[in-house]
Amino acid sequence: MADQRVLTQHPVVAIALATWREAERLLDELPPLSPDHESVALALSLSRDTYRSLTATSHATAEQLALAQRRLAAARRTLRRTQSRIGDAPGSPRSNDLVDQRR
Repeated sequence: MADQRVLTQHPVVAIALATWREAERLLDELPPLSPDHESVALALSLSRDTYRSLTATSHATAEQLALAQRRLAAARRTLRRTQSRIGDAPGSPRSNDLVDQRR
């Protein structure tokens, strides 16, 4: 049990969970037929699967952790690109928030 706690406290596990949750929130903001919906859904699936694989065992090799980091970096890049696009869209909730913050 102590080994399980050590792995679940690893920063990669926390990043995986945060990325998974962020992808869920972003996916809820996107219309199902939007071009970004499928990309964000894939990032969500990737981060969720990464989190589950890391927490399913009490041992992870350096290779597994490195692979998890690469997968999560790719997922986070997808989320950032999508957030940037929807935040820049006229009339989007994110662009309205930016306008309100500038006032």
